[in-house]
Amino acid sequence: MGTSIKTLLYCFFAVITFLSLISCSGKEEIEITITNSTDLSITDAFVSVDVDRSFVDFSLYDGINEIPFQVLDSKEQTTIGFVINMEPMETRTIFLRKNDADKKSGFKARTFAELSMKPGNIYIDGKFRGNKFVNVTRIKVPPIHTDHDALFRYEGPGWESEKVGYRFYLDWRNANDIFGKKV
Repeated sequence: MGTSIKTLLYCFFAVITFLSLISCSGKEEIEITITNSTDLSITDAFVSVDVDRSFVDFSLYDGINEIPFQVLDSKEQTTIGFVINMEPMETRTIFLRKNDADKKSGFKARTFAELSMKPGNIYIDGKFRGNKFVNVTRIKVPPIHTDHDALFRYEGPGWESEKVGYRFYLDWRNANDIFGKKV
């Protein structure tokens, strides 16, 4: 990617982050104006917008079409993140609208991640035994774990989107191998 394209994309993301946000206290709708100031069509441009904490139950719309979003909370503020496609030099208005009491949004998942391992740590002849993997949220890797011992599905965690997949291999490499001494 050439320097000029990188500069244009940088300028685009600087402008797209937040151009116009009307204070939302007591309002039923917020207008967010986004401009692609480049000569490039951009697919899945990431936009983040700070939202007043009093505006808690809402949906995001591009015209009549609802847009999937994620709430990125911190102690100081609430930020929403979403992706949209933008044509060169296009300006769009996105609406944040308060939901009706019974409104539930359902969006198609675009990402997936898992860390799956065999339960029970049954280790025979250099392999973990069993034909079932169970998803876990954390693990301390057993000291006997080596590469290709069948403990983990994919040999570690895997995560993917509809565009790309990643694997992180938890192989036999340990601190002694990295630092050359007992840690």
